[in-house]
Amino acid sequence: MLEATSAYPQNESHPENYQSLVLLLNVFMIKKFLTGFSLALAVLLWTADEARGDYKLQPLRHNDPDLLVDLGVGLWAWPLPMDYNGNGLIDLVVVCTDVPYSGVYLFENSGETDPERGLPVFLPAKRLGDAVNNAHISYVDGEPMVTSPNRVYPDFKNSTFLDPEQIPAPAANRIHTEEGRIRANQWKFADFNGNGVLDLLVGIGFWGEYGWDDAYNDHGQWTRGPLRGYVYYLRNDGTNDE
Repeated sequence: MLEATSAYPQNESHPENYQSLVLLLNVFMIKKFLTGFSLALAVLLWTADEARGDYKLQPLRHNDPDLLVDLGVGLWAWPLPMDYNGNGLIDLVVVCTDVPYSGVYLFENSGETDPERGLPVFLPAKRLGDAVNNAHISYVDGEPMVTSPNRVYPDFKNSTFLDPEQIPAPAANRIHTEEGRIRANQWKFADFNGNGVLDLLVGIGFWGEYGWDDAYNDHGQWTRGPLRGYVYYLRNDGTNDE
């Protein structure tokens, strides 16, 4: 029969062992303090640099020129697939309004396909300009049409979001009039009723009942309402030009 034994008899006192244990605990606590202090100092330095405007995040290099990595930009990234360079291949334009890569980025289609995934391989990104929120894309007669709330960008390939044209339609808070916060606000063109004239489809993410992610009580129960999404159809009673 096997029994558990200790390195020292249980009834015997060994102060040197306790001293070693206390020393180890002290070292551990010092290391924890220094780690926490280092993190706090790093945050303070980062905040100070951000305030001065001279801090720039540095990407980590893979140092493997043959490595295939996932294509990505950042938080709140809006993909706009289109043949940007006119070579017959679908490229990927990504609009991102958050850190660290806020901007408009072009990932050109290399024409190659990853044999393992069967997906196109894109070239490294080129920054085209500054971003706007809720950028979306429609396809009219086979051509891409980029929109944001109440705006369309006919010259997007040349000027990105610098030369908008107003869409004569009510703003989102007049489309969805319920009191509360509207977050997603996505606009697309489509001939919804098939009469040959472009209508508008507006997707709205409504957070009025939901609030934010901090409404759990002490029992882990959600105390507010759900997130809600709505799609509105705005019929065009004029023409595509007016």
